[in-house]
Amino acid sequence: MSLETEKDAPTQTKIRELIGTSASDDLTISRETPDNESSTRGWNNVINYTLIEWGKSPDSLEDEGIEAPDTTTVRRACEIAIALRDSGFSCPDRVLPNGNGGIVFEKEMGARLFTYEIESDGPIEYREFLQGRLVRQSSVN
Repeated sequence: MSLETEKDAPTQTKIRELIGTSASDDLTISRETPDNESSTRGWNNVINYTLIEWGKSPDSLEDEGIEAPDTTTVRRACEIAIALRDSGFSCPDRVLPNGNGGIVFEKEMGARLFTYEIESDGPIEYREFLQGRLVRQSSVN
């Protein structure tokens, strides 16, 4: 029995269709049906305030032993955020530096947590957790 009802079930979309990657054909990302205006505004805030500010002042994120995202990583995260926003995906609940120079988008949907970890030159790491347990992990080149 699924934890999601048919009405609440996310739409599955191929990530390669959104950001033109060489992702495997079976890699999908989840999309819920958001309030478009609110979601677009949320994505714009992520892009215009969080990511752009990190790109302008990466030193503001650095702490002892923590590597801040560089401008290449921030630019890549902006491109991915724009593609997801323009495709109608809900904005993430959190956008965080991963401590190793990358950026993580996190989205919770009930008992599920979806994360997209973006590095400057590596693949996008997609992870899906169900009730705190990793149920799917994939790399998008």
